[in-house]
Amino acid sequence: MKATAFEYHRMSTVEEALAVLAERDGYGKVLAGGQSLGPMMNLRLVRPDFLVDIGGVRSLTEVTSDSGIIRIGARVTHSAIEDGIIPGPTGVFLSEVAHGIAYRAIRNRGTLGGSLVHADPAADWLSVLIVLDASVVVVDQGGETSIKVKDFIVGPFTTGLGDKSLVSRIEFKELTGKAKWSYLKSSRKPGEFADAISICLRDESEGIFRITAGAMDVTPKMVDCNLSESNEEKIESLISHRKGYQKGLHYTLLQRSIHEAGN
Repeated sequence: MKATAFEYHRMSTVEEALAVLAERDGYGKVLAGGQSLGPMMNLRLVRPDFLVDIGGVRSLTEVTSDSGIIRIGARVTHSAIEDGIIPGPTGVFLSEVAHGIAYRAIRNRGTLGGSLVHADPAADWLSVLIVLDASVVVVDQGGETSIKVKDFIVGPFTTGLGDKSLVSRIEFKELTGKAKWSYLKSSRKPGEFADAISICLRDESEGIFRITAGAMDVTPKMVDCNLSESNEEKIESLISHRKGYQKGLHYTLLQRSIHEAGN
């Protein structure tokens, strides 16, 4: 099956892209890497009247670190993150995550912003950005708005992104040299979507101890834990809606990730 007919607009600046989104009537989609949108259009699960291609917008590939805040452009690819474009301990953590996403060919095209907007509950970056307490910067012709990722993701495959807006960048506080983490993912075979994701992030110098459970039938969930107490009840709260094998799988990964991040 092939995509339905649509208008195609290739942009070179964010301003040009926003102008098209604001002026055109009908259902439009923003194309970054196309790793998710392309197949969905071919299956006719998505039928846009027009596409706004931001593949040529260089400003959306910038990565900066300033005053302890890391800013990653929406068009930065998984492979760029895997190859170390992000500095410091945070970059080591994110490179490890990126390396486990599907295959290199997919990582070469898929983008951080595209994954976030697609909002697949099994996507690696949703769980990671939530445990980092990251914010997404959304831009329209009225200016920029910063929204916590945990609030931006409304539900499975659903975000708070408006029809006339696009994601500019993702921001979060960089990890210190004392940070420890564990990222665990269970899938039937390499490259497949995850059946369960568990992340534990600890940084005692900052008082951070967070765990996130992802790849569920809902948006990834995070809880802040206590460094000096048992957190069994909080772990249970993350997966209380799961049943049987799936609940046991998530529970086991959460326990393992907490143990690994503590060593």
